[in-house]
Amino acid sequence: MKKHIAVLAAICMTAVVASRVAAATPEDAYIAARDAAIAAMKALPAGDDDDATRKREEAARTDLTGRLQAIIGPIAIKGLDGQARSNIETLFEGDQGFGTLDGLVFGAVDGPLQVVVTTEGLLRRWLVGHRQWWGDKGARMPRSLAAAAATNAFYTQAISTDAAVTKFVALPVMKPDEATFAFAMLAARSQDAVPAKADEVFVTVSYGGRVYLACGKASAAIGPIGVCERIRRESQTKSEAEQAKDERDFLRCFAERAPREPAFGTALKDAQDLIGRLPR
Repeated sequence: MKKHIAVLAAICMTAVVASRVAAATPEDAYIAARDAAIAAMKALPAGDDDDATRKREEAARTDLTGRLQAIIGPIAIKGLDGQARSNIETLFEGDQGFGTLDGLVFGAVDGPLQVVVTTEGLLRRWLVGHRQWWGDKGARMPRSLAAAAATNAFYTQAISTDAAVTKFVALPVMKPDEATFAFAMLAARSQDAVPAKADEVFVTVSYGGRVYLACGKASAAIGPIGVCERIRRESQTKSEAEQAKDERDFLRCFAERAPREPAFGTALKDAQDLIGRLPR
């Protein structure tokens, strides 16, 4: 009984704080509600995993999803149904998936295509909040979309996934006239060492205040690339410091040689087609 009274008090207190700081815009109100919900979940006793707790978090996430839908508006993406869910997987700090980009996600979790939609305003806030998300050991998150979109950390932290995203080579897509920004890359996900081939296309596009992060399987993977693969394989027997250097050398080698691979043109077409699916 005391536990639930304490939780109720925490929820009430955070709701009061949220009502004071929210107001100016729907995005302000969303951020206040999200932070209040995270604080309420944090106030729960350690190890608390009962049905009431799960229902409380689910209700908070449902509320946040509704707020996001009102902010972002209706979305129709070619090849995907209109069913959207929150890109925020959990409100429990420390859980896997915590801190993903505030936005709506379309497409099945294990499907061939996923698209996260947010706004420029929410993205700017997220970039600031993730400036040093991984602490001193991780690279700082750039504050501009153009700089952030070219980093591995941006996609790894923004999209709900249990694997790290590694950029292999940028794809020189044509920016649509209506877009303020467009970037594409061929990449791969892994939970350990960088893989030998790149098999996913990622694109980031900004249209009229909305920002889209889309990822899908490439029609044809690129790699292994002989001379680059030797660097990657030889690295596996070296020290951690040497492996880090070899990984950079491997990715540099791959980026230089990938445009000469027969599948590069196919990957570029995949990326351009993916951009074409996004609403303007």
